[in-house]
Amino acid sequence: MRAIDNLEAVLSGRVPERVPFFPYDNKIPRGALARELQNRGMGLCCRRSTVWAEMPHVWTETRRDGDVTTVTHHTPVGSVYSRTRRVRERIDTNTRTVELDGLIKGPADIDVVIYMADDTVYHADSQLYHNLARYLGSDGIIWETG
Repeated sequence: MRAIDNLEAVLSGRVPERVPFFPYDNKIPRGALARELQNRGMGLCCRRSTVWAEMPHVWTETRRDGDVTTVTHHTPVGSVYSRTRRVRERIDTNTRTVELDGLIKGPADIDVVIYMADDTVYHADSQLYHNLARYLGSDGIIWETG
């Protein structure tokens, strides 16, 4: 059974030949070791965004004050904002963010957020998806991050 067949078996409620293993493609070693792992049943999980969204009638303003970033969304029915703070992990060298407050802080913010949701237009980049699917073949799956 190929890696993809084992994954499909699990997703459809059947018993696979072996437990499927699909790490993110950017987390595996490269070269001969990667090919050996794939030959032994490892699949690839490619995290890509093939869908993007826009809000044509919403204007976004971003301000940074030290470690705090404030993003304000201006709409014809009002404005809402959210704040995040950059924090450093103790062990990991990546900088992460923590949400300080969300867009809805009171009843007046609900209509603005509903307007933003209604104004959102989604676009699919089908060529990017099909090129990636053709590149992966039966060696992996695409995990949509959009």
